[in-house]
Amino acid sequence: MFPFEKVALRLGKHTVFGMKGDKLMDPFIQSQIREQSSRNEKVIAWLRCAFLLIIIPDLFVVNVLPKLYIWIDLICVLYIIAAWFATQFWARTCWWRYVVMTTDVVIVMYMLFADSGGPGRDPVTGKMFTPMMAYNFMALMGCFFVVASSLRLSKLSIVYVTTLVGISLIIVKLRTGIPLYWGIAPFVVLLITGILSLWVMGTLSKLLVNVSRKERLARFLSPEIAEQAAKDPALLQLGGKRQSVTMMFVDIRKFSVIAELHTPEEVVNILMIISVWLRM
Repeated sequence: MFPFEKVALRLGKHTVFGMKGDKLMDPFIQSQIREQSSRNEKVIAWLRCAFLLIIIPDLFVVNVLPKLYIWIDLICVLYIIAAWFATQFWARTCWWRYVVMTTDVVIVMYMLFADSGGPGRDPVTGKMFTPMMAYNFMALMGCFFVVASSLRLSKLSIVYVTTLVGISLIIVKLRTGIPLYWGIAPFVVLLITGILSLWVMGTLSKLLVNVSRKERLARFLSPEIAEQAAKDPALLQLGGKRQSVTMMFVDIRKFSVIAELHTPEEVVNILMIISVWLRM
């Protein structure tokens, strides 16, 4: 993971990949975040494959479409398939997500400007695909890329792809020559989508952190204490908390004999039953 992603998500004073003072957080929770991020990367690869349902039918209309348009479809199909297979191997690597995000935007730009007749011109009709439609198409695909980036559980990924799509919109506007007042609305929608994606990503990441922390604490603490510690990580800091408590010390009669006559699993089960009975 890149150093500038160590503060990707904050939870109070804690972060998912780091803490203040550059101290790493619990490796268990850190690994859970990375595992979920890699699984989500594979989900994004499947979402990318959904575009094959739109692209593949064009390949069968050979007599209608010009050769250049067929090559555009072939390039998109090959990229989607190659990206899917590469994601299965490199989903856990940080550099791959930035490579595939950049390539996604470049492929869409290529689809818009590969036609020799000019940007924003439909290669079949020559009239229907207006410059404004090209601009809106880029904005629509950009919003999809931004929303998909929230699944990567990385603020930097969302900021990166939002900036990349914003630059692409500026390029499309300059190439197509659409008026400035026409291009403001899609740009604002892109920014709002990026802000909402940051909020959704933060909410999902906090939920994942709380669930992971609670699952681990539940192995050693009572459900009530684990719930409190998951909500307030400061309770787990060294030094504890000064308060009045009631404690009970119990001596189980002939426990050594019981332990000798039963398996370890049975002894633990007996202790669990006794602890539940004492809480009643």
